[in-house]
Amino acid sequence: MQERPSKMRKPAKIASTSFSGYWPLKAKSLIPIMIFSRFGLRIAAWNANGVRSRIIELRDFINKHSLDIILIQETHLRPGVSIRVPNYTLYRNDRQTQNIPSGGTAILVKSSLKYHHIPTPTLGAAEATIVVLTPPGENPLLIASIYIPPTTSPSACIHDLEKIFALEHSSILCGDYNAHHKHWGCNDNNPRGATD
Repeated sequence: MQERPSKMRKPAKIASTSFSGYWPLKAKSLIPIMIFSRFGLRIAAWNANGVRSRIIELRDFINKHSLDIILIQETHLRPGVSIRVPNYTLYRNDRQTQNIPSGGTAILVKSSLKYHHIPTPTLGAAEATIVVLTPPGENPLLIASIYIPPTTSPSACIHDLEKIFALEHSSILCGDYNAHHKHWGCNDNNPRGATD
């Protein structure tokens, strides 16, 4: 997950989170599992680098961890290609600008949850898929799967994220921001990973 850049408004405290660890889905592919205790949600984010070839592993992972929401980046899906996971609804935005499958975001939502899908606003460089949870007696909670290509400037990144944060008061954005910093275990730093 990415913290909001300092130029953005402060989020309302909506939930405490705990980090459950990582689960491998192929060599060098790890899924962070987050538990949001306020709503009792189990959410995972995963950069799939092509979800179709890993669908069986993904289904096994979902079953093993009893996940409510799975945020997927770099789905590499094309219109007309479908994937199905029993008891989940898939929302996705496929990258439309290249001849070969690349990019794309998706969200798998457990069918028993109260939620609705909202259209992604027009963004400059980021890719996103968005749902809004509507738990009974609680304020709506926006959840987005985000992919930001590595060539995106930090200012364009911030602009796109601000558009998404403006959609609802409370938000959770998980994804691949292509932000690197040695403090996070990366081999190098890049402008999006700047911590000052």
